[in-house]
Amino acid sequence: MMVPQFTKQPYESCFLAADFDNVMDTDVEDIDLANSTITAIDVSGDTDNTVLNIGTKAIESSTKLKVRILDGTEAKSPYKFTFRIITTANNKWEKDISMKVEDL
Repeated sequence: MMVPQFTKQPYESCFLAADFDNVMDTDVEDIDLANSTITAIDVSGDTDNTVLNIGTKAIESSTKLKVRILDGTEAKSPYKFTFRIITTANNKWEKDISMKVEDL
């Protein structure tokens, strides 16, 4: 399975979401926001959560976990964001998204 990826410029800041619609049974479970996590790893494999505004972590449309992403640098790019959710039915799911930073 390929990791979804996108490119942004260093100045840009926006929300990024991982959608778990295809694995959740929305009739019986919800995302447990407090126990779900989002982390960022830079190209060298180091944790670099400076590209995340973790205080904005939220649930959108009951199946999406989202967070505001910040600057980032070309030198540390690409970044890999890992979204891990735990549901109220105690199911655990994970999605990764790759971000390339390029100053055009």
